[in-house]
Amino acid sequence: MSLYHYTDVSAALSILEKRQIWMTDVRFLNDSKEFYDGVEFVQSAIRLLEDLKRSGDFMSIASDYVVDIISKSFERELDAMPKFVCSFSQKGDLLSQWRSYGNYAVEFDRSKLSESLGLVDCIYCEKSKEAEAKRRLAENLIYLSRSFSGGSSLLGPETFEVQMDLVAACLSFKNKHFLEESEVRSVFSDDSYSDQIQYRAKGGMLVPYVAHDFQIECVNAIHIGPMANQKLAEKSMLMFLEKLSAKSVIDGGDQINIAVVCSEIPYRAL
Repeated sequence: MSLYHYTDVSAALSILEKRQIWMTDVRFLNDSKEFYDGVEFVQSAIRLLEDLKRSGDFMSIASDYVVDIISKSFERELDAMPKFVCSFSQKGDLLSQWRSYGNYAVEFDRSKLSESLGLVDCIYCEKSKEAEAKRRLAENLIYLSRSFSGGSSLLGPETFEVQMDLVAACLSFKNKHFLEESEVRSVFSDDSYSDQIQYRAKGGMLVPYVAHDFQIECVNAIHIGPMANQKLAEKSMLMFLEKLSAKSVIDGGDQINIAVVCSEIPYRAL
């Protein structure tokens, strides 16, 4: 199965040369409700925990912790441990993606890419998000209650694991209006003071991101969207890939076999 990362020519060049994917702080993505859409569903599921409060048992203690601590800490979690996301689409040659992100798309082999990056399919359906939030919450409550019954404290690593898992659930939920994107994403978390976090200028502000390495064998093709001089763009990309392959062989590596595919969409920006 293939995944497509739509982008512009500068980013496509950087991805191929450096063999790195940039992952952007989730708070700076194009969906203004990014992350918070998921938080609403998880917090809604948490509010149902009031029915589980039975004074004295470990499930009650776990429920109290989730209601009183975790449900109120999502914003603080993003400040202390920013979450970085790289987005891919399951759909190739999609006009809305060309219009939104640029004239190039890097096609990855999903199974190979998953060896370097953890991948998760985004959920758009409201009922599916509700069901997944309840499922994740139930699993984590059982895990917490068993941990507490085994002697773990509220400050133990288990509570942190639960918090991280619920945050991860929030990051897999997307607003239903973005359904067409059919997004698969990779998520990375790091301390806000980490040296891995870099900044780029965009839209009049600094956008935090981290660079993540991948193997060039993960790339199947470079797609060129509907644009003026598309054939010329195809020629120059082929020249670049030939040079990239030759350098790999000279350096003792294998040939790089990446196809170049032109969009068949008859669209041009006027």
